Amino acid sequence: MIRSLSLGLSSIAIIVAIAALVLSAVAVSGGAGRSGTAAGSSISKLHEPGSYTKSFVSQAVERYDDEGRGETIAYYNTKGSMDGDWYVFIIDESAGVVSHAARPERLGLKFEDMVDVSGYNYGADFAAATEDGAWVTYTYLNPANGFYEKKHSWVVERDGLIFGSGWYERSAPSLLPSKSDQPAFTKAFVERALRFYQSQGRDAAFARYNSMASVDGDWYLFVLEDDKIIVHPTIAELIGEDIKGPAGTDSSGYKFGLDMLSTTEAGKWVDYTYLNPANGREEKKHAWVVLHDGLIFGSGWYER
Repeated sequence: MIRSLSLGLSSIAIIVAIAALVLSAVAVSGGAGRSGTAAGSSISKLHEPGSYTKSFVSQAVERYDDEGRGETIAYYNTKGSMDGDWYVFIIDESAGVVSHAARPERLGLKFEDMVDVSGYNYGADFAAATEDGAWVTYTYLNPANGFYEKKHSWVVERDGLIFGSGWYERSAPSLLPSKSDQPAFTKAFVERALRFYQSQGRDAAFARYNSMASVDGDWYLFVLEDDKIIVHPTIAELIGEDIKGPAGTDSSGYKFGLDMLSTTEAGKWVDYTYLNPANGREEKKHAWVVLHDGLIFGSGWYER
């Protein structure tokens, strides 16, 4: 009797243990589906990045269908929604970017301002996506390493929103150096602006670089023509000011504007003290200025 009771209790214990394992497995799979990891864990990120990306975006669309617009947009603005290279960006056809956990400064960016370092307006191809989805390949800043790399994004339209994600080609050469190499990055930033000016024309270039969407941390473009500032996205009231006057004189009395005006197509460095718009403090700035097409293009960084 005691022996049979013992066997009965053992059987119950085994059943309970099995049930616990099943519930645990269900909880884990459910958690993975809501943690930013793409559905279908059998898909290899390394060997099948395209399939993984499609699955990652599909999960975002499913979340939208299940939880609605507000909760979905909020979720994909959190770091917890990211998974290595993969993060979901959401673009409203009217309001611009509404979710971007990796680079929140992109919020509000419109399709027409989504232009890569070669001058390609990949935003137009984003806007043309349908519910069937489309691949768009462009060069983009990889937030994980600060390099500009080739990116392949899968974008899908749903209810006036564009859902997208993608991955970076590590083997692709970077078109801009890392920001940790500030002089090299500054020169490349100016060179990128020159390529955009050459490919898109004066009006498009000035419209882009007078927009805050073109600012990348310390780096923004300024342009001089006939001694006047004609592009300056961070301090718009300087546009139209003469660089030979107060706008080109720092707090020590150094007329850095005159040195800028003496640059050539080979370019030159000009160091001066200048207001950092990011923190409202005057700091030492190192600017690279280049003469091109009768205009002076420049950018620089601040010493912290």
